[in-house]
Amino acid sequence: MNLQLTKTHAGIDRLHKKHGDSKYSPIYGTGCTKSPKLVLVFMNPTARNVSALPAWAGMRAPWLGLKQTWKLFYMIGILSKELFETTQQLKPTDWTPAFTDIVYSYIAAQKIFSTNLAKATQSDARPLHDRVFYDSREGFLKELELLNASHVITFGNQVSSVLLDKPVHVSDYSGAQYEELRVGKRIYAIYPCFYPVGRGWMNINKVVPRVRKILAAI
Repeated sequence: MNLQLTKTHAGIDRLHKKHGDSKYSPIYGTGCTKSPKLVLVFMNPTARNVSALPAWAGMRAPWLGLKQTWKLFYMIGILSKELFETTQQLKPTDWTPAFTDIVYSYIAAQKIFSTNLAKATQSDARPLHDRVFYDSREGFLKELELLNASHVITFGNQVSSVLLDKPVHVSDYSGAQYEELRVGKRIYAIYPCFYPVGRGWMNINKVVPRVRKILAAI
């Protein structure tokens, strides 16, 4: 199963070289690459992801070695209990390329693709300037086109505002409410949502019901 869009990697590499930390490697969107039901869009990868380390020998995919996001994926129903429990038990250094393939093959089978808007790995989770996200916007829209995706959840005000190219407050949206983004002849349904990772974990009880309603509606 093809879990990544290799056609996008050269562009992501250029953006990482321009805006990322040179000690780390770029991370690529991963999951269902053929007409996913839903694309989940986070901010940017960081060095906490074990596949950001140059010595990592496997697929460079989002969230490897972290725990909160896999808990989110389990809570919204796109990760099995068995895989979720394993992600919580493993230390970051215990992740392997083989387990990564298993986890993302399961995510892909649920017709989900996970990625970041900013294609530049940072050493930590400090905020990035809007220009870094805007630099990535065109490449991300190409990513959506190649995926043949129509439904996109954007996590956080910054990601949502940059993608929609207007000020967005995620607190204004509930249930399965969405915005329409026209790109050429294509219209995408964009669902702005609270950010659920790191300090955003305080929003998890707002995020999970909304994402579940979106999944049920599409």
